[in-house]
Amino acid sequence: MESFANDYSEKYRTIGSNIRMVRKSAGISQTELANRVGSNKSAISRYENGMQKPSLDTLMRMADALDVDLADLLKERAASSVENAGSEPDWMRELNINRTEMDPTAWENFTRSVVAMYRGYREAI
Repeated sequence: MESFANDYSEKYRTIGSNIRMVRKSAGISQTELANRVGSNKSAISRYENGMQKPSLDTLMRMADALDVDLADLLKERAASSVENAGSEPDWMRELNINRTEMDPTAWENFTRSVVAMYRGYREAI
């Protein structure tokens, strides 16, 4: 039974990491996300750190607030991709895009453009 509980604890930590990764890539603070979902900053922090389990309703409101599919918050990712969320992915390095050389506004505009292109691609499929 303990193995079962540990397995789900890890899944909630993964969900929390996904929430943090999506929130940060959208350039949204914990306070802003909390305001958008009708929660508070400390609850968002607890969700992101896997210390509190968000309800399905809360997860759906977060997905809406972050403008992603609920599945994006729930899917399991390789640990290395979650741990390296702040570093540039291979495609950015190949295009010589260096996040550290961008000011916050340029980075936000860049990520919004990439997300918009991705959504257009998904709709075309």
